[in-house]
Amino acid sequence: NYGGRISDPLDARCIKTVLSDFFSPEALKDNYAFCSKKEYSLPSDLKTKEDFIRYIKTLPMNDDTEIFGLNESANTTCALNEANNIIEKLLLMLPHISMGAAQTQEQEIEQTAKKLLGDIPNIFDIADCTKKYPYLAKESLNTVLLQEVVKYNSLLI
Repeated sequence: NYGGRISDPLDARCIKTVLSDFFSPEALKDNYAFCSKKEYSLPSDLKTKEDFIRYIKTLPMNDDTEIFGLNESANTTCALNEANNIIEKLLLMLPHISMGAAQTQEQEIEQTAKKLLGDIPNIFDIADCTKKYPYLAKESLNTVLLQEVVKYNSLLI
């Protein structure tokens, strides 16, 4: 999945190539087809902003790979990569047997949970935070900080 950043020249070239079909003079012509699929053809009756919004809402939630110039095997490759990634993460969570005394799976999970609980910091004292960073109109960051402290505490309680 595309994460929103163009971090190198190859990313820039890729996104430019994909977007060239969408941002072109041809795309402004009546009944322009972005690909061979019927749902990706622009109707000729689009005149107002509302018409375009209505059309956009009819587009599929998950785009066909053809719209990006890719064939159907791109979906298969993506699904396989996601499945392999999930399996890899699951394998990392399996207990490992050390050379010392072997632990049961439950013992290892309990030990990991205790370690994680020990790593969690204490909740913030909201009164102390409010005293140190009071709600002031000229200090909007204090307001944001205090809101985040409340959210953080609610996660821990």
